Amino acid sequence: MRITFTIAFLTALLLAGHAQEAILLENPSFEGTPHHSLLPGGWFDCGHDGESPPDLHPTGEFDVTQRPLSGRS
Repeated sequence: MRITFTIAFLTALLLAGHAQEAILLENPSFEGTPHHSLLPGGWFDCGHDGESPPDLHPTGEFDVTQRPLSGRS
């Protein structure tokens, strides 16, 4: 019984590692022209009606002045 459980557990563990897929993003760092409520290329707005899309900073409109760590936005 113990060997059957061990084999079943190891098989499940082995198969669980093969279920992972890489998620490829077209624009992973939100590169785009700084503007409020404007989606960068490669992204889709999944927000609810009445909510604004994400903002690309720094635009000066929300007192965000920090430059991006990577990229040119």
